[in-house]
Amino acid sequence: VLHLLASLALVAATLIGARRFGVRRVALPACVPLLLSMAGPLQWVLVSGLAPAPIIGLLAAIQVERGREFGQIIALASVPGLALALMLMMTIGGPGEQRQELSDQIQESLSSMGAQVPDAEQLQQVIDLMLQLFPGMAYLSMLFVAVVGYRIASSVSAAINMSLPVPTPMRQWRLWDEMIW
Repeated sequence: VLHLLASLALVAATLIGARRFGVRRVALPACVPLLLSMAGPLQWVLVSGLAPAPIIGLLAAIQVERGREFGQIIALASVPGLALALMLMMTIGGPGEQRQELSDQIQESLSSMGAQVPDAEQLQQVIDLMLQLFPGMAYLSMLFVAVVGYRIASSVSAAINMSLPVPTPMRQWRLWDEMIW
């Protein structure tokens, strides 16, 4: 939950900062968390959503600066989530040995907690399904961060007399029209 709140705050702060001080001034500081997450020990920051959050806010600010509408702003702001999902699709899962090792670790964890350990084949199927769904879940979570972060920035910007395009109510979204045209 804290990662989500921090990601939302980073999106909103980056978007508002870029609107107030200019995209060029905010661009480098917005890229620092992503660059740091490329280091081995800090890769959890990338997957947790903290590293892409400032980039999401920066991309939204670029679209706002260009005079785009809400749907187009969100479409471009969701690109880091798409990149993360593609990266996960290429790297996650790996050879069968890694999946078997993961299955063994999960079985060991469950048995140490005193939980009922499922059949090895069932557990392997659940792990395979989880690994297949994870890139999509990562993309959807980044899209959620983009939409809610923008809405937070929009609320805050109204309070500090700054203008942002009004977010379209969700029931009026036509995502296909916004992304294609």
